[in-house]
Amino acid sequence: MSRVRRRRTAVAGLVTLLGTGLWSVPAAAVAGTEQPAVEQPVGEVRYGQVANDQGTMTYRLFVPPQVAQSDDAVPLVVQLHGSNELVDDVAVRSRLDELALERGFVALYPQEDRAATVTGIWNWTEAAQQGRDGRAPSLIAASVEEVREALPIDPGRITVGGFSAGAGMATVMGATHPDIFRGVQTEAGCMFNGTLCAIGSPDHLVGTTLDPIESARQVVAAMGGHAHRQPFVISYGTLDPLALVVGQQALVEQWLATNDLVDDGLLNGSVPTAPATLTYETINGRVHEIAAYVDAQGCLLGQRHVVHGLGHAYSGGEPLQLLDTGADPAGPQMRQVAHDFFEAQADGVCQTPPSGA
Repeated sequence: MSRVRRRRTAVAGLVTLLGTGLWSVPAAAVAGTEQPAVEQPVGEVRYGQVANDQGTMTYRLFVPPQVAQSDDAVPLVVQLHGSNELVDDVAVRSRLDELALERGFVALYPQEDRAATVTGIWNWTEAAQQGRDGRAPSLIAASVEEVREALPIDPGRITVGGFSAGAGMATVMGATHPDIFRGVQTEAGCMFNGTLCAIGSPDHLVGTTLDPIESARQVVAAMGGHAHRQPFVISYGTLDPLALVVGQQALVEQWLATNDLVDDGLLNGSVPTAPATLTYETINGRVHEIAAYVDAQGCLLGQRHVVHGLGHAYSGGEPLQLLDTGADPAGPQMRQVAHDFFEAQADGVCQTPPSGA
């Protein structure tokens, strides 16, 4: 794969767990020091800004050359950054530009306004309570619409993903803007409106303060007249101290209950809560556990990925420099896993779990 190279300047950062349940991704190098060159995919990087009566938001856009040279409709993947991350760094850590070049889609990275929140950390609990017309949700949606006006984006193949604080925000976007997003990917995230999500819970839902059924009801209410089946991919590492105290299984149950409510208007068990299959694979010496969930018709609806030995980092990502713990090259490239899963969903054909899995 042809790439260009650039040099980066380190940004100092510390892991911060705030009282609102927000956290940061560390960049362990000393500020101002030179870092090794990081290879970047060849493609067009654009920067833009959207605004409404609630504020402004900037974004980074990666357009592969095959997309820029064609009128064919392509997918759009929206990636929401973790705490204290800049979008250029997210592009490296997530390796999403590289994947966009390989798979032929457009990658959009909205940047939260540091003047609007604490150091630019997504406040997903406030965004959930504000709803569709809240500042951050409306501006993220506006950035998507601006990209759609400029490029040939397939409206049925727009998905949203996020890491850490961005994962909490991705859940909000899947709930408040289901008319835009047709799949939600989260890496170590929270339920919808999961205020103070690292405090107390039932034994099997460690790290939640909101019952996932109630969260699901709130998701459906937020969806309003745009409610529809919402595929999901949830992942976390067994050595992630934040995922261990933030209810990942609760997030699974929230999306299962949401889809149960959406399919016939009733919470009646139409969507099974138990995984249809549970499989294991080993990647780079890491055990990777995959639970597959199906809808009322037995079609694949969602996945939960548990990566053994992974900390609070982008699984399958690329560190910014030697001591950067915010990305771990070992294990599955979760952005690729999620994109391929959602693309299989987008064709409208019922996908079933592998037989004998």
